[in-house]
Amino acid sequence: MSDPVRSAKIKAALAEAKAKIAADGYYVTKTGKKITSLKSGRVTAEASAAGRASQSKRADALIMQIAGLVAKLRNDGQSLQATADALNEAGHRTTRGGLWSPIAVSRIEKRAKAMKIAQDWFEI
Repeated sequence: MSDPVRSAKIKAALAEAKAKIAADGYYVTKTGKKITSLKSGRVTAEASAAGRASQSKRADALIMQIAGLVAKLRNDGQSLQATADALNEAGHRTTRGGLWSPIAVSRIEKRAKAMKIAQDWFEI
């Protein structure tokens, strides 16, 4: 059985620790397993726009690297899935470090055409 006085002391110590952490700008989740920073608060419109711009820049750089390979594979008659598999086997990763999927390959094609860097490469 638990001792009520001991339990109260533990709860008070935990509340004190949480208050100290919160004063430093952090939050402890209910499970106590995660501490996340609250210093930035909500994401501002400027930060969100900067994040999108950064991701777009990385995507553009990736397209410049692999558009020719994707075009060659697709023009040789490979399906979107086969092209994704070939990219994965060659060690290429998406801008976020993930594996290639057929939809990601199709987006690369569309983006390359929109950027007009490989418009004449894609016959499909």
